[in-house]
Amino acid sequence: MSFFDIAFLSLLGFFSFRGYFRGLIIEIYSFSIWIISICLAWSTRKTPLSYFQSIYDSSYLELISFVLIFLIIFILCRFLFKFFSLAFNPRFFILNLMGFLVGFFKFYLFVIILYLIADEYIIEQAWWNLSSTSYYIIESSKIVGSIIGDIQMEGFKDFEIEPNQLL
Repeated sequence: MSFFDIAFLSLLGFFSFRGYFRGLIIEIYSFSIWIISICLAWSTRKTPLSYFQSIYDSSYLELISFVLIFLIIFILCRFLFKFFSLAFNPRFFILNLMGFLVGFFKFYLFVIILYLIADEYIIEQAWWNLSSTSYYIIESSKIVGSIIGDIQMEGFKDFEIEPNQLL
């Protein structure tokens, strides 16, 4: 066995086992990235030659151009496919959707509490009367206000924390 045979069989085994552990979908993505990168690099390999032939006189310039273009396109495609696979992965989609809902309710609750604090000032403003969302904020603030109104605050009137008890 020659060195080429050993290297070839080693790489063939490596890529085969890697494909086994990564699974079909990821390997299809990876294979399409390789094909896209090779095709685009092959079709555009002569584009940078006109810029570098005046500087460098090398017979390897086309090969270097192909390899550099291949690497750039390969890395860009990997980032794009990684982004799309994370964006459309059901597990990440559900987590992102839940994060969206938590962020939505966090801001909406913040606006309602601001309204409850400054409702006398806000109601008199022209921008408030022109707003199409003011009705929903008022209705939501009635619900939140009734929940807050049910909290017993009698024991908290003279509530103080001594600084030496914080540690």
